[in-house]
Amino acid sequence: MRRSLSWIALVLTSLVLACGSDDGGAEASICEPGATQACVCPGADGAQSCSADGSGWEACVCGDEPDAAGGEDGATTSDGSVVSEDSVGSDGAQATCDYTGGWPCNPNKDEMVDPGVEGPCPGGPGCACSASGPSSSIAPSEECDSDACVVASGRCLPAIGALPPRFTSLDQFGEEVDLYDFAGHGVPVVINVSAGWAVPGQYEKWLLGQSGFLSGGENIRDAVLNGELRWITLLIQDADQMPVDAGELASWSVDYPIEGVPVLADNERQLVDHYAQGSQVFGLPSLLVFDGDLGLLFNGTVSGSHLEFLDSMF
Repeated sequence: MRRSLSWIALVLTSLVLACGSDDGGAEASICEPGATQACVCPGADGAQSCSADGSGWEACVCGDEPDAAGGEDGATTSDGSVVSEDSVGSDGAQATCDYTGGWPCNPNKDEMVDPGVEGPCPGGPGCACSASGPSSSIAPSEECDSDACVVASGRCLPAIGALPPRFTSLDQFGEEVDLYDFAGHGVPVVINVSAGWAVPGQYEKWLLGQSGFLSGGENIRDAVLNGELRWITLLIQDADQMPVDAGELASWSVDYPIEGVPVLADNERQLVDHYAQGSQVFGLPSLLVFDGDLGLLFNGTVSGSHLEFLDSMF
């Protein structure tokens, strides 16, 4: 009897060792590899997948959790960092415009239709619409007054809704800025055309809440400071009526330290000639107002009531 018990104990020991061994046969599958099932998430339903070896269910993935492709709203780059949708173009290309000033980036800017500096108007920007105009390039008024152009002050100008030319300039940090990067964010854009000799800093002092020629418009100022309205300063000359250099851009931003406002230069008058009738005579400072896609809303170089127009927007 003792021998029989010893034999049984030996058999049981062997069975225990066999079950604990890594070599002791295949384990039973808990689920079918690749299968999915519903699981519970806080306030929503989720899903979980069976592991590749069928040994169990993986963690529950809820609908608002970042996906495996790289985050809640973006994709993962080769270095593992997450790129937001705002930084990825419609073709999946990553935008590369990490401005020191924090200016926005439009990854789809290359898809915008650039009208060019000459613009869509017959004879170029500001050509006269009648023989009585000052320009030798005459455009019939019926050809000027179209969807792309409009007659204003006897001259042919880009119509409301038209895009600006694709303008680039150095900013106060010495970096090249593309105007088209400010499109596509749902935020209206104001370009303050100014010069170092023409009541310098008039709008800047107003934005800073300092006393000056402007008063009121607190709702507009709040919109700029809160990011609901994008403000750009565009200098066409310095205080000596000379071209604006990098030092002048930097000095302007120091004199008028407004966070989020780029200071650019238009020494060749590309934007100015596009909107200011091609004329050397127009009021400074003047405002150009655009919608969130850079469609023209207001051409202040040929029209007054700048702040009144902005006030109607906010």
